[in-house]
Amino acid sequence: MPDTAKDALRLTAIQFIGMALLIAGAISVSAQSKNVVQLVKKTKVGAVLITVKDAFGIERGQGSGFFISRNRIVTNHHVIKGASIITVMLHDSTILRCDRIVAVDSVDDLALIQVEPTKQSNFQALPLDTILPEVGERVYVISNPLGLDQSVSDGIVSSIRKIDDSSRSI
Repeated sequence: MPDTAKDALRLTAIQFIGMALLIAGAISVSAQSKNVVQLVKKTKVGAVLITVKDAFGIERGQGSGFFISRNRIVTNHHVIKGASIITVMLHDSTILRCDRIVAVDSVDDLALIQVEPTKQSNFQALPLDTILPEVGERVYVISNPLGLDQSVSDGIVSSIRKIDDSSRSI
């Protein structure tokens, strides 16, 4: 076989392998995308939009949170700080009023609030994990930036850091 024919055959084989890898990659991404869609459908029922108002009923801000039990929601301390009225909107637009602030941690910017859902309230508490993600692991976030309900973002864990030489990590 002349060298040009061998080169052409080699090029065709390389193109075929490249195309097969591209198709396999597309299938993998498609399957991965379907998994993400299922993950979002499963978890969005636990994500909430939190609105805070002052003593005069004037809206002062919004933030995100998520159910960790039937009536407890985790959010950021800076979201609820100074609020007189806190309301929670579920994924189906049901509005619940915060009954009380259970706990705050201003150093780590966390807050735990309590609501009293009705029997018709459609939500699901999200499971908490004690295992840290690994650097490079893909993560997904369902939040409400600027009031854009149930927005989904993704990214990767870029680093795990110890906080103040303690056992706490972020």
